[in-house]
Amino acid sequence: MRLIERIVRAIAQMFRLAEEGDLGAAMHAADQAYDALGVPKELVKMMDTAGLADLLAQPAKMRLTARLLKAEGDLLKAHGDPMNAAGCHRQALELLLEARLRAGPSSAAAAADDDSSPKRAAEAAEAEAEFRELVALVPQSQLASRYRA
Repeated sequence: MRLIERIVRAIAQMFRLAEEGDLGAAMHAADQAYDALGVPKELVKMMDTAGLADLLAQPAKMRLTARLLKAEGDLLKAHGDPMNAAGCHRQALELLLEARLRAGPSSAAAAADDDSSPKRAAEAAEAEAEFRELVALVPQSQLASRYRA
């Protein structure tokens, strides 16, 4: 199974478990997803975004990690932990911005123009929607100076 499919399934499992009232199991599913990405959750939470991006190395892995961070933040917020949720959302947004910086504008334009794969186009549209949601959630003042406009 491709890594992206594993992470998407893990996120779906996280939300299902949380809906069933088992936030602990949902967070355990998140831990396992971080491990599948090759970075323990504790390390993700300790590192600054640029260092984490260096560790992940590939913009695609950065985007997957950001997606997982956003999902974790959404669950924490829904279950009454706005402080930790805000941290997850901030780190997710910074990681998406870092992925964009490292991928460069030409690869973003190529992904947007790639209509050869409806699945890829749908993934790009979903990623853009998540990015916009994070931009709305995270005040620019909370971002590291590197990521401020």
